Amino acid sequence: MSESSNKDGEEDRNPLYNFECQLHPTNSFKNLNKYRQNGTLCDVTIKVKEELFHVHKVVLSSASNYFQAMFTSGLREGTAELVELHEADPMSISILLDFIYTSKIEIVNENVQRLLPASKLFQLDTVTDACCNFLQQQLDPCNALGILMFAEDHSCQQLVNHTATYVMQNFLQIVCMEEFLTLSFERMKFFLSSDTLMIGEEEDAYNAVIRWIKSDSGNRKKYLHDLMNCVRLPLLRRDFLMLTVEPEELIKQDSKCKDLLIEAMKYHLMPEMRRYLQKKRTKYRCSEGTEPLFFVVGGQSLFSYHSDCEIYCPNTERWYSIQPMTMRRSRVGIGVVYDKLYVVGGFDGSQDLASVEVCNGNTKQWSSGLQMGTQRSCLGVAVLHNLLYAIGGFDGSSCLKSMERFDPLSNQWMSVAMMHHKRRYISVGVINEFLIVAGGYDGNEHLKSCETYDPVSNIWTKRANMAYNRSSAGSCVLNGMFYVTGGTDGTLINHSCEKYDIQNDEWTTINSMLSVRMTHMLVTDSKNLFAIGGNDGSGSLNSVEQYSPEKDEWIAKKPASLRRSHLGAAVMYTHLPVPPVLKDIADLDLSTDSV
Repeated sequence: MSESSNKDGEEDRNPLYNFECQLHPTNSFKNLNKYRQNGTLCDVTIKVKEELFHVHKVVLSSASNYFQAMFTSGLREGTAELVELHEADPMSISILLDFIYTSKIEIVNENVQRLLPASKLFQLDTVTDACCNFLQQQLDPCNALGILMFAEDHSCQQLVNHTATYVMQNFLQIVCMEEFLTLSFERMKFFLSSDTLMIGEEEDAYNAVIRWIKSDSGNRKKYLHDLMNCVRLPLLRRDFLMLTVEPEELIKQDSKCKDLLIEAMKYHLMPEMRRYLQKKRTKYRCSEGTEPLFFVVGGQSLFSYHSDCEIYCPNTERWYSIQPMTMRRSRVGIGVVYDKLYVVGGFDGSQDLASVEVCNGNTKQWSSGLQMGTQRSCLGVAVLHNLLYAIGGFDGSSCLKSMERFDPLSNQWMSVAMMHHKRRYISVGVINEFLIVAGGYDGNEHLKSCETYDPVSNIWTKRANMAYNRSSAGSCVLNGMFYVTGGTDGTLINHSCEKYDIQNDEWTTINSMLSVRMTHMLVTDSKNLFAIGGNDGSGSLNSVEQYSPEKDEWIAKKPASLRRSHLGAAVMYTHLPVPPVLKDIADLDLSTDSV
């Protein structure tokens, strides 16, 4: 450029054009592979058994740290024209060399067990990962233990973890396979010790131990106590303990196992003392990947009684429907014991009920349970140490102050101490090893009294009264506080809320709900409270409100698809139904217009 143009302020221009050929690496390696196949410019020959492979040192070194060390670290192989590999087989080397030159590999059942250790040896991590991914995709109850042992032998930790999880999730099917009998004691103990072992009932774990021991009793009897120590014997059904475990010769011949059996029988025979008998063997197993799901069942709207069951997932704010109950019922009590949801008593539109329905949390299927000794609607249900208590209610002619307790392990109901007051439409919870009840209706007035029950002493104790008279309120325990929301005093339906501190025997009011409501349910996901459904005086509601104790604030959440009052709701930690039948309610209004 001329000086004059520079003086005029024009800047020098240096044109630049950046170009990158995306095909260059591919084309280059295509040519290198042709050279290999033709023996062109190859500078080393790999010998595996009797087969020879002509290759380029620089290509192998660029792909594998193993070959890089061999050819660049001053070793004898670095200058040799022929290198013999004793640790590999010709097929694996041929496939791996093809991968190094083409970046492509075909993994099938016939070659994966040789490719994976060869790729580990030659430090081709991407091939190792591909082999592990292939084996993960092939997992099946028939081969899972074989893949697990293979992964352990070759230190593929990610595959080990994935396969071990698969085994725990499919343990029931795997136990039936012959391969199960080859499991090592260490692995057997590992699976049985897991809190996330997925089995139908604890009896399945016991049966697995006995089958494994008896397959080689001469060598395995010495492991019996260690493995039985991992079985949650106290959680076996009582009839199974007495008719199957106690007569088993292996158990009879092992004094330490007999001690475990005695411990289990104590747990069964002294249910009121279970707070003092808690240990790892009394902890119920829960599979991985579970989340809090709210089961909402039954209820009524106008003159219609419902058997419908919906599930609300607070993590995703989505509603799902599952199989309905076997009969229509409202004014129920509801509670969760182990992986079962119990719907107790209620009213079917013509009579008060003593019957019980049970929903399996894993299959989402309903079955009949053992009915109570007394017909009860408008009752409260609470669960403490896996014992279900049916409290108060209405039997069709009078309000009740009686209570009965159900033990799923013995499948028996029994009467326990009565409350001080008759109560229906009662608020209940479990707090600091006590049952707590508040409010309700005694047939004459709506109550604000409160009392707690100690299962050990079998005694009810009066506590401080609530600030307001309430029946048909929602109730729940969160972070050691007993919350009671809404309800009616017989004149007005309200949205006020209060919580009870058992340490100080004191009630404190909190912010009111957004809507007035009664005959609703209050549940928790361990972080927040959720008020679901109910009635606002003009009709049944489908609205949902969430309360944050930290913020002392209520906010509206997605409503249910069905408006209902006198419903039942409880939280269960389980998996969503597969496949889910989703209720698409994204566009529904949050109002509680009557139905």
